[in-house]
This record gives sequence, structure tokens and C-alpha cells, in this order.
Amino acid sequence: MRNLGLIVAALVVLGAPFRAQTRDAAAILADMRQALGGAAVLDGIHSFSVRGTVRENRGGHSNSMSLDLSVVLPDHYLEVRRDSRSGGPMPLDVTYYSGFRGDTLIRRTDANIPFPPDPGPNTPAAIAQRERAITLKNKQKFARLALILFGRPFSSYPLQFNLLGATQWDGRTVEVLEATAADGYKMRLSVDATTHLPAMLSYLAEEPVIVSTSSTVTMRGDQVVSRSDGPMPAVPSTTGLPKVEQSMVPSEFKPQDGVTWPRRLKEFVAGKVVRDVDFGKFRVNPSIDLKRFDIGR
Repeated sequence: MRNLGLIVAALVVLGAPFRAQTRDAAAILADMRQALGGAAVLDGIHSFSVRGTVRENRGGHSNSMSLDLSVVLPDHYLEVRRDSRSGGPMPLDVTYYSGFRGDTLIRRTDANIPFPPDPGPNTPAAIAQRERAITLKNKQKFARLALILFGRPFSSYPLQFNLLGATQWDGRTVEVLEATAADGYKMRLSVDATTHLPAMLSYLAEEPVIVSTSSTVTMRGDQVVSRSDGPMPAVPSTTGLPKVEQSMVPSEFKPQDGVTWPRRLKEFVAGKVVRDVDFGKFRVNPSIDLKRFDIGR
């Protein structure tokens, strides 16, 4: 029932009237940064990494993957997810690379199964346009995580803040800020008025589209002797689809190396949990070779 409460509360925060406050956005962000470790510690971080597990539930399918994040501030972000399953007639081993280095897209999938092509034409101009759009989404994704961990944006995706006021969320008072980017993208950050830690981050985006493929596998005992892959469906375009409410709820904040960061992050789409991330131990200021981000398509 707690998940239902979070869903309802998220909707309330997005649509509820806010009580006026005398504090401004800068003061609330300063208190949040202090709760996360303090400006001196946070501003001294130039890189971080973390390994964990992500459980996804989309389109009626649920699976668990390993997660490896590497970040060199302000503009190198790499997320590596590996989906490895040995059950069934055919083992599955897929590694997804996504992120950006500067203004260059990081996007690659290594898999032992075929994947559908991108929707739309494959002219150089169309491919470049798609890559710019995906790079922007990846930068927005990093900006959301950075706001939860650091209480501030970075030059890779600047934001401007204004205070909406205070309201009730999940049985507590939260102070709600609206962050706006130069491209018009907006998100709302709810900060616990007592602990000053981030409580929720909400935004609007197109709902992800899930595509599955079919295969016919011939077995002899427990050995695969042949496989016939079904026709590869085109990935539907999300262009023009209505945007739905999405939110991120961090929890299990634990101090480590001077910072107090969440060890769990739940993501909701249209009121349903679609992603549940368990972070392991963060590595603060590890040495990360920038060549790690040189991943092609």
C-alpha cells in the first residue's frame, strides 16, 4: 500500500496548491546540499562510480540487470546495464551502453540476439537528428540524478530554479522547487522540510515503448542445435506521443566518504514502479580514464 501512497502523493505534489514561503530557492538548495554532505565536500567531487542492480518492470515483463555507472564531471556520463539470463531454451546476454561525452552520444548494444533498427529513415541527416535527440534525453537523465546527489546542475545541462512553495507529501512537509532548462524542459524537486534531503523529483516525458522479438529454437536434449529468428519489428517512434507523469523517489540515505547519498531509487511512470535501483557502495573521486567513455555504436 505504501507504493500507492507514493503514487497518490506524487500526483498531489504536481497538482496541489502550495503554501507561500519566505525562503527562496537558493536557501532551500543550500540546506539540501548541506544535508547531502556540504558544499565543500560536494564541490570537491570530480568523479564518482557505483555498481548496483536495477529491476525493471515494463510492458508486463520484469527482469533484473546489473548496473555500472561512471561519471566524470561535468560532462562525461556512462551507464552500463547487463541483462544475463541462462534459463529457457536460449541463454540471453545483452549489454546496454548509454550516456554522453561532451556533446557526443554514447549508445551501443552488445547482444547474442538480434535487435530491431531505429524507426524512421536512415539518411545521415535523420540519424544525426535522432542522435541529437537521444543525447539531449541522456543529459536530462543525468541532470535528474545530479540534482538528487549534488543539489545542483552542471554545465552539461544548466537549470534555473524558482520556489513553488510547501505542501504535504507522504505524510511530511516538502518544499517544492521548479527547475527549468534553456530548452523548456522542466522538473520539480521536492525537498523534505525537516531533513532537507531530496524526497522526490517529478517531470513529464513520453512513456517508453517496449518491443519484443520472436525466435524458434530447436533443442536436442539440453543442447541448442538451431534457431530461427522471427521478423524484426520496427521500433515505434515516440514522436508525438502524449507525455505522462514520471517521478524518482530516492531513499535509504547513508553517509559515506563525507556524502550522504541514497542507496535506493524508485522510478514511477504514470503511477507505476517501472525501475527499482539498488546502488551498492559509491566510489567518490576514483580515477576514471576518459577512454572508458570512447564507446561507439
